[in-house]
Amino acid sequence: MRFNEDKCIVLMIRASLNYIYTLNGTQLKEVDEQRDLGVIVNNRLTPSSHIQNITSKASQRLFMIKRCFTGLTKAKLSTLYTSIIRPVYSNTHR
Repeated sequence: MRFNEDKCIVLMIRASLNYIYTLNGTQLKEVDEQRDLGVIVNNRLTPSSHIQNITSKASQRLFMIKRCFTGLTKAKLSTLYTSIIRPVYSNTHR
């Protein structure tokens, strides 16, 4: 099987190594963070980028609910929360 060099990247965990990675003679692009299986991994192995992404998505959805719906009762808000916002959190903790 042949790899597509343009889709391959390098995420260096230890910055002390100064090595240029190549695949089939093509130098691979180096990145500071990458999404893999829905989880954002950065070169410091801290969860900050991943958590920021999750909270950003949840906030966007919450403000969308505030814009689109008026006069929400507690029961309706609870239904909207469990169907629209909670899946953002639960999909990342499986």
